[in-house]
Amino acid sequence: MYTITELQIFLRTASTSNLSEAARQLQITPSAASAALFRLETSLQVKLFSRSTRAMQLTAEGEMFRDHCEQALGLLAKGEQLVKHHKQALSGELHLSVPTDVTRTVLMPWLDQFLIAHPKVHLVIHATDKVQDILNDRIHLALRYGHLPDSGLQARQLHHGRRILAAAPAYLQTHDLPKHPNDLAKHQCITFFTQGQINDRWKFFSGAEEIQVKVNSHRSADDSSLARLWAVDGQGLVYKSSLELQPDIDAGRLQLVLPDFGTEAHPLSAVYADAKYLPARVRALLDFLIGKFGHAN
Repeated sequence: MYTITELQIFLRTASTSNLSEAARQLQITPSAASAALFRLETSLQVKLFSRSTRAMQLTAEGEMFRDHCEQALGLLAKGEQLVKHHKQALSGELHLSVPTDVTRTVLMPWLDQFLIAHPKVHLVIHATDKVQDILNDRIHLALRYGHLPDSGLQARQLHHGRRILAAAPAYLQTHDLPKHPNDLAKHQCITFFTQGQINDRWKFFSGAEEIQVKVNSHRSADDSSLARLWAVDGQGLVYKSSLELQPDIDAGRLQLVLPDFGTEAHPLSAVYADAKYLPARVRALLDFLIGKFGHAN
């Protein structure tokens, strides 16, 4: 198989019609250049040049090969520039705003992988359940739950999730298992604030019928991860994203409640200011998260 060096010698000889001049420009000896051309012609099993004492002229096969050779080396050069630019561009601060619980239950190991691949990026995580102002708070990328209002921002849905109802086995052993959403009035419920409002109105569906229950919570927090930890500790029922509760359900720390009733959609989206001027490091993280959530869905 021929090498890039052999192709470069071939093209330089074709442009100068002189092997010695081509060797001089490439800073190699004429004998090395001659040997390279011989190897190339042997590999292709054709004569690329008709040789004379005065010049080297391309054969018909040489003319054909030159066109493709120029295109191939041009593409390689462009690829090398893109790779170098990409590597250089992935540096600097990257401010990421994310809900508290999804950071701990899902994102932490993924973000570790991203930073290992791009060590020059300085990741600043704003773990909060409040909606931050992307422009005024200098946020490059924000992950937000629910249906997004029309804000003029760009958005890409990452996870098609739902809210689910769950409780710890220890809690369910000491309380009657709810059979209908209306039974939640008799239970200890754990709530938390989302977008500045407490999520004490829980929606369920039975066929086409929507059942909305206003729960009386005995514990509330402005940190959704604390609500999940209270539930794992057996302190009551929690109604939150399947993305965040599923690991605890899989591990047996929580148990799904009212599984025969439908629940409201609760997607997770990535939100950013302007796709056209998105810095390379931010685009790289967005593409990385799209790939990760795509495999997780």
